[in-house]
Order: sequence, then structure tokens, then C-alpha cells
Amino acid sequence: MSDIPSNDQIQTALDNAYAYAKTVQGGKNASYIPALAQVPSDLLAIAVVTVNGDLLTAGSADTPFAIESISKAFNLAYVMDLIGMKQLRTKIGADPTGEPFNSVMAVELHGGKPLNPLVNAGAMATVSLVNGSDSDEIWANMIHNFNGFANAGLTVNQEVYKSESATNQHNRGIAWLLDSYGYFYNTPPMIVDLYTRMCSLNITT
Repeated sequence: MSDIPSNDQIQTALDNAYAYAKTVQGGKNASYIPALAQVPSDLLAIAVVTVNGDLLTAGSADTPFAIESISKAFNLAYVMDLIGMKQLRTKIGADPTGEPFNSVMAVELHGGKPLNPLVNAGAMATVSLVNGSDSDEIWANMIHNFNGFANAGLTVNQEVYKSESATNQHNRGIAWLLDSYGYFYNTPPMIVDLYTRMCSLNITT
């Protein structure tokens, strides 16, 4: 067991990685969601949890931010538990699109079927498979899943949610396109709203 680094060694590695990453100036904020464009671009954090459950951090680890597309993986895990991998593959698929994450062309090129649940088309279709009789019940199931993963009660970043809701016409179009092909499994406007809310959940590093 002597080759396992100590917490002090891990913290030193984190601090060194953080110091290096702070010098990197490339990239830019997402601008297609106005609220995200306003987030300070110098925010940066790293967090590590050891096998013993110790939490070590560097940087702005307690600063909340909208989870955005990371949410797709956690909702996918929930839906896979609900309907199983085979059914998910039938309804959504598990292949790369070869196109941008929000591509309409990818849907059209493959007979209206979303090719995987980690691009917008497939992620919205995955939300449409969450059980519930109405929006409130579906959201209750979704947020219960997210809270379980986070071991905390998560809240929606209202500024980001409102900003995304006002500018998500592209996603609304994709949802209706999927629906027209029979690959959307609930009411498009309701599901796009739930998807937008899911992406707007606040988390911390």
C-alpha cells in the first residue's frame, strides 16, 4: 500500500495542476446561451475524492455553475435503469453522429432517429422516456435521480434556465422533427422545457 500517494501529495499535485491550468488562455465561453457568456471565464476548479472518501480541492470548487451537457450522462443512467439497454438502443441508438452536438442534419440523414443519447437530439429523446403523468411528476423523478448522484438537494440556476428557454428554438425544432419521425416519446414542448431545466441545474466542482 506504500505506493498510494498521501493526501498531502495529492493536494500538491492538484495545486500544481491548478497553477498550470490558470496560465492557459485558450477557448471562450459558450455564447449561444447569453447567460453563459456572462460567467467569469477565469473561474477554475479541480476536485478529487480519495478511496477513503477524503475531498481535496483547488480553486473555486464551491462556486456553483450550470451542469449543462454533463446532465445527459446522469439522466441516461436513470433511463437505462427504467427501460434497459436493449430498449434504449432500439429507441435512440448508441452510435456517433459525425456531426455537431446540435445537428439537425444528423437526424435527417438517419431516418429521423437520434443516434446517441449524448447529443441534443438523443438527450431530449431520453428525457421523453422518463416516467411520469405530467411535467411535475417527470421532473420529480428526474431531480430525485440527480439529487441521488450528487448526495445533495440541487437547484435550478434560474438565470441560465430563463436565458436558455428564451433562445432554445433550435432544440424545439429538433424535438418536433424527432416527433414527426416517431422517435420522440412525449409532448415536445414539455420535454424541451424539462431538458432545459435539467441542463440548468446548479452544481459545484
